[in-house]
Amino acid sequence: MKNIKEMSIDGEKLYFKKDWLGYRQVYPIRNEGGKINWINLIFGGKRNIMSLILIIIAIIVLYIGISDLLSSYQVIAANPCNFCEICIDSVKSFNPSNIPLP
Repeated sequence: MKNIKEMSIDGEKLYFKKDWLGYRQVYPIRNEGGKINWINLIFGGKRNIMSLILIIIAIIVLYIGISDLLSSYQVIAANPCNFCEICIDSVKSFNPSNIPLP
């Protein structure tokens, strides 16, 4: 572990590495006993797991929104005349005198 400094804060060992921006915390892939720490190996630390979960949630929400938009488009594209008749009927029944003015 070249260029890595070890510190102990409240009994927890932290590792810091100097790079061109200064010191940053690193997460070694092996524990002190030599056992592989899979969370650090795969995700780079527990903090990155939360970032990954938030990114996955954002992708799921985006997928749901786009699929809803596409299904609405397909309904309109399947029968555009019917869609226009519904719009014309709703415009005909619109009464602007019922809207309160500020």
